[in-house]
Amino acid sequence: MVRECQSCKNCFCIDLVFTVVVVVVVVVVVVVVVVVVVVVVVAAAVVVVGGGGRRRPIFLAFLFYCGD
Repeated sequence: MVRECQSCKNCFCIDLVFTVVVVVVVVVVVVVVVVVVVVVVVAAAVVVVGGGGRRRPIFLAFLFYCGD
């Protein structure tokens, strides 16, 4: 990190905000990856267990539920 605030006392606050932003971004990325994996696993399970024409409505309902 580049620090150009030798004369101010907010360097720690700036570093803290930067760290919090990075942590939040990492958490959001991890959550998105987990949700995608869960959706894929559930879709595969529904295809294996349900079969027939019922898999798409169940899958779409799951997607809408997951979107909320």
